Amino acid sequence: MAIPKHDQIRLHALELLKDRDVMRLKDFEMPIAKQFDLSDDEREQLEIRKHLGVMSIRS
Repeated sequence: MAIPKHDQIRLHALELLKDRDVMRLKDFEMPIAKQFDLSDDEREQLEIRKHLGVMSIRS
């Protein structure tokens, strides 16, 4: 599966946030990766983007 775009993960991200006031971006990555069944390569792309200063959740 391709890395989902922001509109595809919005509901899932809001579900993660509903019981928390603040959540770091890195805390979203693994639950979202599991939800969308991302491969190791796709998860690695998320890490690369994060280190480059690009949002991990594409718009």
